[in-house]
Amino acid sequence: MRVSPWFALGVAAVAAVLTGGNWNVPVAAWFGPALLLYFTRSRPAAAGYVATAAVLAFVAFFAWRGQVPVALPVYLGFAIAVGASTAAPYLADRLLGPRVGGFAATLVFPLAMTATELAVAAISPYGVWGSLAHTQFGNLPLMQSASVIGTWGVTFLICWFNSTLAWAWRLGFSPERAGKGALICLAVLTAVFAAGAARLALTVHGPGAVRIASVTEPDGPAGRSPAVEAFEWITKEKALAGPELESLRRKLAGLMDTLFSLTLREARAGARIVTWSEGAGWVLKEDEPALLRRAAAVAKAGGIYLAMPLVTVHPRVRRFENKVVLFTPQGGLAWQHHKARPVPGLEAPYTLPGDSTPKYLDTPYGRIAALICFDADFPEVAHKLGRAGVDILLLPSSDWREIVPLHSQIAVFRGLENGFSIVRQAREGLSLATDPYGRVLAAMDHFTTKDRALVAYVPTRG
Repeated sequence: MRVSPWFALGVAAVAAVLTGGNWNVPVAAWFGPALLLYFTRSRPAAAGYVATAAVLAFVAFFAWRGQVPVALPVYLGFAIAVGASTAAPYLADRLLGPRVGGFAATLVFPLAMTATELAVAAISPYGVWGSLAHTQFGNLPLMQSASVIGTWGVTFLICWFNSTLAWAWRLGFSPERAGKGALICLAVLTAVFAAGAARLALTVHGPGAVRIASVTEPDGPAGRSPAVEAFEWITKEKALAGPELESLRRKLAGLMDTLFSLTLREARAGARIVTWSEGAGWVLKEDEPALLRRAAAVAKAGGIYLAMPLVTVHPRVRRFENKVVLFTPQGGLAWQHHKARPVPGLEAPYTLPGDSTPKYLDTPYGRIAALICFDADFPEVAHKLGRAGVDILLLPSSDWREIVPLHSQIAVFRGLENGFSIVRQAREGLSLATDPYGRVLAAMDHFTTKDRALVAYVPTRG
């Protein structure tokens, strides 16, 4: 079946818009790249690359608008970089595919795309954002393969299917010329899906499950989060002092009263582990020791493990520490974990560094650990906890409307890769609790929920 290469490019552009970013139609990832390959394989290498990079940069500008918190000139550079890097595997296919020849040539594109994603994740300040694998959230049988070959393996499988489809297309879908290769690709994909389905069907959690509650502070009288207002206050041009500082102190004290009240409410309801959304707790540096003593007393009174996200403000320098402090049911302070990866542009300029070494604690409910929001977008951070045998990852987060629900879905892949459950409480986002197989145990949409408490019974073993 012959079609105009330019028509194929146009349809591929539409499919690219629907592949991740602001819009995601999972099936688009299974045919869009094949159309682009059809185009690039029919054009001179240089001309095909330039056209493909230009189209993908144009797509990126709209597909990721609002998700990358930078100024417009920087965002334009980002879109161009996305177009250039994403088009590189198509150029590799165009240059190397003919030299390899035959069905083996179908491996060039998936290998190049996987290598590109690995390279981008290693150098990008946004980690694994943009990976094709994330477009398949909800496809549980396929997602299981991430437990063996990682998200990069999922990307490889998607791209190999597209490359094989484009190869068979150029051969006119002839059974004699393309049938054997197509059957090999389909057989591998069928085996992957069957193995994933079997893993889901045959895996039954034991009787051990722990009730975990996570909460987000309610909006203030003005309909806005007090924590968000505090962040805006901190990022003002001048240092905080005098009446303005005292006003902030009073607001933060009221916020902490609310959070501790919600924590004890969930403890009385049966929660054994309680956490909050990222940056829910706020305190001035000089007031921190007293707040930590109070938090320890709350954990002891409730008989709970309290993973308390805390922003400690240094008012003279307009900077803060962003961390999670874990308390035991005996009132002990187990550890503090500082956020390893502050969001570039949005919070990094205001964040003070601290001890971001991943930490965990053995409890009657399994080995628990915590990371903070953007940390989970960098697989190497989570892999350290996976190698340590963590069972439950607490992931306090804070999102914004444009990255919902994608950011929560990306985090679920870290649980699949490392074999732990995840509880991700997200301010202005989609809160999720998932088991080690990516199955959703509980979910809460910040924008449609008034009492923003997520409760889930989470397996105590990963």
